[in-house]
Amino acid sequence: LQREKERVASATQAGGSAETPPVDLELLRKASGGAEEGMRELVDLYLGQTREILQNLHAAIQKGSAQEVEMLAHKCIGSSVACGMVAMAPLLRELERMGSDGKLDAAPAQIAKIDIEFQRIRNTVADTNAFLQS
Repeated sequence: LQREKERVASATQAGGSAETPPVDLELLRKASGGAEEGMRELVDLYLGQTREILQNLHAAIQKGSAQEVEMLAHKCIGSSVACGMVAMAPLLRELERMGSDGKLDAAPAQIAKIDIEFQRIRNTVADTNAFLQS
């Protein structure tokens, strides 16, 4: 468990850059119990829920609703880390902080970075069979 926490902390500090793998396959396996079918289901669930959260984040930023931005970013951090999609966490944490501080001036640029990272995740898992066999 400690090793897992250290790996998540390391990925979180890395900033979700191109050098940080978008998906921690080991965490994903643990989260799904290791079964290939469970991993597929978890990935599909994660992608669907995250797509919806990101749409809601865009709307909250447009409305200038800092509290909603904070809450949605926090929710997405939890599911991303739990599913092994750790590269998005630092970007989401920064957006969460913006919401918490009530300062959304930089939020449109931040959500654009998050959208790019989400696309990296989607690209990584697009070919689910090849991805799960890696």
